[in-house]
Amino acid sequence: MDRAEQARIDRAKLLKPFVDVRLQKLIQVLMKGEQCTHELAEKACIPQSTVSYHMKSLCDSGVVKRRRDGKWTYYHLCPEGVAVLKAELEHMVQICEWCLNTIER
Repeated sequence: MDRAEQARIDRAKLLKPFVDVRLQKLIQVLMKGEQCTHELAEKACIPQSTVSYHMKSLCDSGVVKRRRDGKWTYYHLCPEGVAVLKAELEHMVQICEWCLNTIER
């Protein structure tokens, strides 16, 4: 696999969580600060087993980090991951603008 292909795979992994409404709800709850699985389930109105499943996707994307404290797992937004997401979205906007300019010619 070449670097371009790996970059596409990484980009898909980063963006995938943001097309699911439930994941968007979880991110909105995390914007208020660190939350345990139970709190996320309650505040996002999502079953706890579903929260655990979706949090794996968010952690895999790098936008969310997890912390264990005994038998509890806490999640928080990762500033570095959010910065990578922001840079990727800005890059995608540039590509879209280039495509539009090319089409308009």
